[in-house]
Amino acid sequence: MFKESQGVLHNYDTTASVTMSKAAAADINQTDTQCIPCNEGYSCSLGNDPSPCVAGTYSPVAIPYCIICPPGHYCPAQAFEPTPCPVNTYNSNTGGTSSASCTAVAAGSYAHAGSSISEPCPAGHECSTGTPTVCPIGTYSTEGEDS
Repeated sequence: MFKESQGVLHNYDTTASVTMSKAAAADINQTDTQCIPCNEGYSCSLGNDPSPCVAGTYSPVAIPYCIICPPGHYCPAQAFEPTPCPVNTYNSNTGGTSSASCTAVAAGSYAHAGSSISEPCPAGHECSTGTPTVCPIGTYSTEGEDS
């Protein structure tokens, strides 16, 4: 039997529960005993109410746990997927919690979006866009230096 209170639907037949809108809860038949997938950004353990993923973790829909955010990304609270660090920033650690977890590259270096390391700009290239671009005719740069 399902009972709804404060946006959490409890199935007292199975001890499972899931957070959902009142409208969605009203759509479920009171005698229905179907299992409901855990929402994105939440972990759902058997017998426990859904828990939001804390910052530094994420959870796609229908898995029972939160996953540690990978290098090159950050995951705010209740994330359903990692957010890549912006171009010309990087994060070499796991568990990034916000864009502040991404470090700006040093002058003469570059990083693609989602990078876990920065790399020196190759000789003869300019790297301000996060991708090495060949220097225009009549200009040059040495490795690790923007033109």
